[in-house]
Amino acid sequence: MADQQLRGNKIRVFNLRVRQYLRKHYKPSKEKYFGICIYCLSEINYKKYYPTLLDHLTIHHPEVLTEEQKTQRNIHWAWDYFTPTSDGGQCNICSTRITSGIGPITKHLNIHRETHKFFDPDEVIYEYIYMYGASTSASGSMIVEEYEGASIASNLTDDG
Repeated sequence: MADQQLRGNKIRVFNLRVRQYLRKHYKPSKEKYFGICIYCLSEINYKKYYPTLLDHLTIHHPEVLTEEQKTQRNIHWAWDYFTPTSDGGQCNICSTRITSGIGPITKHLNIHRETHKFFDPDEVIYEYIYMYGASTSASGSMIVEEYEGASIASNLTDDG
């Protein structure tokens, strides 16, 4: 139902596919592949290098990150569901160990998504309201455009 409501209202989605702790510090820009820092309103281009988002916070706003987050280099959204190991990562959902890069890790999470239907990195699920009325999902997708009439965000749930 939420998908239909979103498609019917032509809401543009801002996909910032990085870890949850990092997404919350940015709001969408009108430019593709740019995020706006909520502290200094700088537009950060992340098209070629997602760690630029972390680098900006580490240099200009270190007080908003923990010491561990400042040195964290696994910032892809999939690491919210995996614990790094010496040879890859261990799934926090089923404890499976994956011994190679981010590709096999996201493939593994896609199996969970299809089997259990409890999360979808491409689906917009209401999580909380950002500044200026933009909403975000667990995957980092942010609803950008204001919608006319009743708010759709209040109808979205984590139920899927």
